[in-house]
Amino acid sequence: MARSKAFFLSTGVVIGVVSVIGALTLFARPVIAQSAAVYSWGSSSNGGPDCGSSACPSPQQLSPPLGKVSSLDAANSFNLAITNKTTVKSWGQNDCGQLGDGNTTPTDSVVPVLGLSGVIATATGEGSAIALTSGGAVYTWGHLNYGTAADPTDCSTCSPACYSATPTQVMSLSGVQAVAAGGKHFYALLQSGAVMAWGDNTYGELGDGTTTSSSSPAAVDLPSPAMAISSGNIFGDALLSNGELMTWGDNDFGQLGNPNVDSACNTNPNDTSWCSYVPVPVLNSSGMPLQGVTAISAGGDVKANGHNLALLTGGTVMAWGDNESGQLGNPSVTGICNPSDPVQKSLNPENMCTDVPVAVMGLPDIECMPDIQCIAAGGEHSMALSMDGDLYTWGDNSSGQLGDGTKTNEMLPEMVLTGVSEMAAGSKHSIALSTSS
Repeated sequence: MARSKAFFLSTGVVIGVVSVIGALTLFARPVIAQSAAVYSWGSSSNGGPDCGSSACPSPQQLSPPLGKVSSLDAANSFNLAITNKTTVKSWGQNDCGQLGDGNTTPTDSVVPVLGLSGVIATATGEGSAIALTSGGAVYTWGHLNYGTAADPTDCSTCSPACYSATPTQVMSLSGVQAVAAGGKHFYALLQSGAVMAWGDNTYGELGDGTTTSSSSPAAVDLPSPAMAISSGNIFGDALLSNGELMTWGDNDFGQLGNPNVDSACNTNPNDTSWCSYVPVPVLNSSGMPLQGVTAISAGGDVKANGHNLALLTGGTVMAWGDNESGQLGNPSVTGICNPSDPVQKSLNPENMCTDVPVAVMGLPDIECMPDIQCIAAGGEHSMALSMDGDLYTWGDNSSGQLGDGTKTNEMLPEMVLTGVSEMAAGSKHSIALSTSS
């Protein structure tokens, strides 16, 4: 799922922003210790570790070691790691060929993604993945066919005609600087600031004003160039160069952060979902565009949830969307976002959500210096990484994905691991690179 990182000078001035599912480093990033190891925790059937039970609530070290890891990504059922700066390794479920190793056999052992070199960023979707090379080329693999206009094949399941078990280059793209993956769609941020989108568009995920799915990348209808992107399961985010944060797609739980998006999608007369087919600005509690955003991360793993995180220049983390499991880190969020939707109300009986950003409570704060450098939104849990390498988690813990040794949901952040330099939040599991032993 999504991970975002921002870097600061000692004065607290932002000098770089990274925000993709599978972060792309645009500026210098912290040196990763050779002794760092990959740890994972949470559901063993959803990409987490195998500890002899269905859930591992405490961090487990991945063995054998991966070597020097520069980036991690976690999806609903598998994981990716960039090792030795350019090669990609994978492990987990593989029913749609999402491991990229040429077959559909799941494995707890790390396998190489075939045919890739010079990779600087990756992103994971729902049974699919995307990679970006240093030359700006983009490759995708896994479940890639979603019944688009170009190929109406029914690909609701992973039949052989609907997936690629090895990476395939997206030939129509060049000059790409960041990538992101949603449930059944992809985004690519170009050097020009344009955001390209392709895949499923049932709920307006492509942000082009239609619900027509496409197998070819087309521009998201943004008002100005973007400098960062992120994607939830069926919605998208873009941080514009003017500092404005735009969102589009599904809004059942207020994950677009705009109270004005309150109309049905009209894609199905029996579906009263809310959505926006075009990007809308995220608004603060005063109804004005949210300001000071340096990094974004979109979460949610199924239609029944979705939330967003944003890191501000002062180090505050803002959150909005679904809060059924406490993933917003603010116990005051107990309201109803979509009371007119009986379907969504049945999926989320508590119906705790907000379409207005609120501050995550309980995170560390250092005077004159933001302490949070990285955020990640998972299925229904969230993560934040401090400048000192302390990892905080909160939200859903039904599979032990918070890593605190329990399976009890947490409404507020708690520190679970130290010495962390990279992390990623999956659907029901989490992974991190740490020097802890």
